[in-house]
Amino acid sequence: MKAAAVLCLVGLATGQTSPRYEELKRVIDRNTGFAHMTRGMNMYTLYALRSCVTEKDLPVLGQLLTDRDRVTRMSAANVLADFGADGRKAIEKRLRELTRKDVDDRLMLSDV
Repeated sequence: MKAAAVLCLVGLATGQTSPRYEELKRVIDRNTGFAHMTRGMNMYTLYALRSCVTEKDLPVLGQLLTDRDRVTRMSAANVLADFGADGRKAIEKRLRELTRKDVDDRLMLSDV
């Protein structure tokens, strides 16, 4: 588990994303809903993402919390919450990293 966390940090430091990151991002994008001309997360997004991740993907889901796309961040946070204590640790870690200016993300992560 520690080795995966180190690899995750190395990937973040170099600005590169792993193939698994890209794969999970595609799952989210393909299962995103559209209503009233707005793109958003729905239960199908969460079902699709949850069905293709395991505990080994926790570091990647933690990385997805830093993505530019709000729908990706929301989806990753909701799926992390399904993983119990380990998922909550990743969410709390991201909350500690956020600044006061990141009000939207702080509220979203607090709600999850």
